[in-house]
Amino acid sequence: MQLNQLGATPTCGRNGEQTTYTLPDGSQVFGTRDRLGPAFGSGNSFTSNVANSNYNSLQASVERKAANVTFLLAYTYSKGIDNSSGFCQWVNFSNYRLTRALSSYDLTHNFVASYNWAVPFDHLFSGAPKQLTQGWQFIGISRFSSGFPISLSQNGDYSLVGEGSTDTPNVVGQVRTQDPRNPGPNGPNTYFLPDAFDSQDLGRFGTANRRFFHGPGILNTDFAVLKSTKFTETMALEFRVEFFNIFNHAQFKNPSGNFSSSNFGIVTSARDPRIGQLSMKFLW
Repeated sequence: MQLNQLGATPTCGRNGEQTTYTLPDGSQVFGTRDRLGPAFGSGNSFTSNVANSNYNSLQASVERKAANVTFLLAYTYSKGIDNSSGFCQWVNFSNYRLTRALSSYDLTHNFVASYNWAVPFDHLFSGAPKQLTQGWQFIGISRFSSGFPISLSQNGDYSLVGEGSTDTPNVVGQVRTQDPRNPGPNGPNTYFLPDAFDSQDLGRFGTANRRFFHGPGILNTDFAVLKSTKFTETMALEFRVEFFNIFNHAQFKNPSGNFSSSNFGIVTSARDPRIGQLSMKFLW
């Protein structure tokens, strides 16, 4: 769409796709949406079955079951690629391949370990009362994984197509990531440095892929101690102490990928810190 040819209308430019333009000869153009027309504005959408996805992975697991110790170790090395994760409006209508990128759920590395140890206190302290030494269990789940991809965008209708969700900035250098606890050019808690990007050109789509690098990784352990005390064959008391993120490791969420935001590249939120809870249950 060549808006510069509508020179008689001074408002011709960004966010002007719904405007009625007057040409030098006095004729009018009712909007510049050549495909959908002025009837399709911000409150309307166009849906088409044009998206596709591809997922490949290497999956391995090790499991051991014994009287006192049970554990399961699982590792996945994978890559997911698509152009419309989660039925979003990010498919570029002019070229579907421009929005083909890492899936929003892509995790390059994902390792999960679950374990259960029935602690043999009754063998270690054979002279103590059985109701005190039996029924102890240590239970845990640990996860170590890459972060999720960061979605890039830019507001302002620089592409002049009237659909800002397809706009991305230009890539002008190598993306450099760092510890989110550190400051950067835009402020504290910077995860990636913004100097790798620049504003997209007016009337063109940005050169940055929709998603091509990952956010902060996940390092989390949930742990519980369980004590079950039997009184009779059918009656027992179960006591649990549970901790989520027991080591209180900072689980940073993805930084802002909006080039137009003052928080571009900055982490502004995190997952829950350590949370503990107690529970008691009587079985009969």
